Amino acid sequence: MKKQWTILLVDDHELFREGLKALLERVPDIKAIYQAYNGASAITKTKELSPDIVIIDLAMPDMTGIEATGKIKEISPATEIIALSMHSDKRFMLEMIHAGAREYIQKDTAFDELILAIERIQNNEKPSLIKELENELSELKETKQTTLDINILTRREKQVLHLIAKGNNTRDLAKQLNISYKTAETHRKNVMDKLNTYTIAELTKIAFISGISELDPNSIL
Repeated sequence: MKKQWTILLVDDHELFREGLKALLERVPDIKAIYQAYNGASAITKTKELSPDIVIIDLAMPDMTGIEATGKIKEISPATEIIALSMHSDKRFMLEMIHAGAREYIQKDTAFDELILAIERIQNNEKPSLIKELENELSELKETKQTTLDINILTRREKQVLHLIAKGNNTRDLAKQLNISYKTAETHRKNVMDKLNTYTIAELTKIAFISGISELDPNSIL
């Protein structure tokens, strides 16, 4: 017997939610569709319902979809997140990855894209976010000789990469690793030099693809 999925729609525009709900009701294997009008109500409903999938807008008045996603994943780690956004900027995509989103869909895209994202989750397939980042890193590797082999890094450098991917600046690195600012700065430069990267966005992509961004920094070898 196939699993019956529960979905929570989170958007501050009621007409949009209702329209999306009407479309999703036609999709097989969806048992129930709940709604929340902002981040706070999404967190409350997640505590009550533990939905299988949360479809959430990035731009909401009380807290952003990014902030809400982080809190939802803390409450219900098994809940999968699909982000909806008007933005195609990679910065927002990477921030949603940090927060725990599995899929990132632009609001002006076809409804079919959302259905495909739900099906990927249902079938436990590789998320489109990972596929897109892998393609970008493949291009980086070819054009800039970027290496994706994080095993060339020392244990401390891997910890630094992990923390950078989580959005920490050099001052944060020093504080969390209990080292001086200058030492943290040196480690960060060494990581960039060894991986032949020049931006935080590139480092974040490498950390995400390698899986190191999801690890406890104390467990990194």
